[in-house]
Amino acid sequence: MFGMRRLLGLAMLLAVATGCSSDSSADTLPPTTAVPPTTTSQVPPTTVPATTTTVITSTTVPAGSDVAVLVANDAGAFLVDRDFSFQLVEGPVELAVDDGVGGVVFQRTSDRWLNDPRATIVYYLPPDSFEPQELLVPTGEQYLKLWEVDAKEVWYSRSEGDTPETSTETLRTYDLATRTVDQLAVTGGWESGSISVSVADGVAVVYWSAEGTTGFEYYDADSAHRIGFDGDPYLNTGFCADGAVIVDEYDGLALGEGCSEYAALDNSRLAYTERVFDGEQVRYILVIVDLDSGTELFRQDLERPDQGWAPREIDLRDGHVLVNRTETGVHDAPYIEAILIDLDTGDLTETGLPGQTRFLRGPMGID
Repeated sequence: MFGMRRLLGLAMLLAVATGCSSDSSADTLPPTTAVPPTTTSQVPPTTVPATTTTVITSTTVPAGSDVAVLVANDAGAFLVDRDFSFQLVEGPVELAVDDGVGGVVFQRTSDRWLNDPRATIVYYLPPDSFEPQELLVPTGEQYLKLWEVDAKEVWYSRSEGDTPETSTETLRTYDLATRTVDQLAVTGGWESGSISVSVADGVAVVYWSAEGTTGFEYYDADSAHRIGFDGDPYLNTGFCADGAVIVDEYDGLALGEGCSEYAALDNSRLAYTERVFDGEQVRYILVIVDLDSGTELFRQDLERPDQGWAPREIDLRDGHVLVNRTETGVHDAPYIEAILIDLDTGDLTETGLPGQTRFLRGPMGID
């Protein structure tokens, strides 16, 4: 992940530091409820026409949609579907992700610049409960960042150190059943680290940033090794430089224009946003590819008004994609309503409630 590694080809730096090591004593308090693995339905992707409808606003997810979402904002965490909105957690929440069997893992903030490590505690709301528990607690000057819950594992980053020599970000998992922590990889250091992480089917994709460069890297959850795929838009050896050109990490040669940002995995598919400049404004294109073969399954312009908003994280589930958004030109801009894209029709609609939004992947037990 390190910019210096990419610019100079020092691949061994990450390889030496990467490994699936157990660290159950650090930054963790055990939950009181053991949770079985999540199951995910297998729905084949569908290629759709590149047409869209006018974006509309509603108080719930669009009528006719068979999805439910979790929305995190300054007021709390909310379960939202086409019929109602239900508040699960009160108080500011940065991200909420369900465990697939009725529980919710959430974090109030991951902002290390608050200089309060305990502000980055990760909480767990067990099924049929309204009393959150502390799940992952940083020790010393550690800062945590929640990313994902996949099957029985909570995925998060831990950052520590405040100098170029001591700063380290590691990607970790917490097993809800065994209550153990494993370190998967070193994913950052001084002025470098993860922007987003998505996990599915035993693979994690990390969208990283380092010294003016960005890119995707993939890890096998079992071996903790970096792996490659034909569907990687960066061709497994490239990264985005200066927000405009794809560069080969080994020889520094340009591979193409435009940059791929954010990433989400589901059923061997990779979704990402492609940022292009058409001569007048920056446009964002949603792209979905088969990760194994590289076959493009879906491409659609997100119809962003000139300087109107910017994508911030995406989520992919079965026949739908969520694109989270923030306003542009606003410091520390809050999330506005996410866009929900129906992959069968190409329709774009707003989810209706501002905040960082993720798909609900299992039942919540709320009538």
